[in-house]
Amino acid sequence: MPPLTYGPMQEEPSAVPYNTPEKAKAHYKANRERLLAANAAWRKANRERVSASKKAWHEANRERVRAAHAVWREANRERCRARDRKRNRLHPEWRAFIKHRSVAKQRDLEFLLTFEEWLAIWHESGKWAERGCRKGQYCMARFGDKGPYAVGNVRICTNAENHAEWNIHRILSDETRKRMSDAAKMRKARSPISEETRKRLSDAAKASWAWRKR
Repeated sequence: MPPLTYGPMQEEPSAVPYNTPEKAKAHYKANRERLLAANAAWRKANRERVSASKKAWHEANRERVRAAHAVWREANRERCRARDRKRNRLHPEWRAFIKHRSVAKQRDLEFLLTFEEWLAIWHESGKWAERGCRKGQYCMARFGDKGPYAVGNVRICTNAENHAEWNIHRILSDETRKRMSDAAKMRKARSPISEETRKRLSDAAKASWAWRKR
């Protein structure tokens, strides 16, 4: 183990009992436990300094660290998959949080919730066991479908309620409306609908619109 450039493991030059790499290796091997204990004690007493040093180094070498991680993951693909499966099985809440944050990033939406805040919102709602993306299940939605995912701007509601709110605030261009109209006409031409079915669909649409306007 090479000598450190700071901390208790870096001894005074006059006190170093070696002058060759072989002697240095033998010295540290013979005093490994003592030096490791001293180093651990020093790091514990200088935790803020060590943390700041690590953070500064990672910031200055961000691309280098990412490249090293990518190389390691590529060389240890099966090990990474096994680790991820185990972590997802043991910590489903963390997996769900990471997935939610990733989807928000893909949609170019701000996600300001920490894991603790996100999980607390779900637990307070009492709907964690019913969370999901299917009909009748619950999701975390933003008020008015606007702004970031942040404390005070999110609520737990059903997927149907979230989708209905999204439709209310959705603004369609004339071109999009024309495409939707043409697609509906083509579907109508391919599969004729009886008058009874048309009436049921019309009544359902009116009821849905009345509910949205409440």
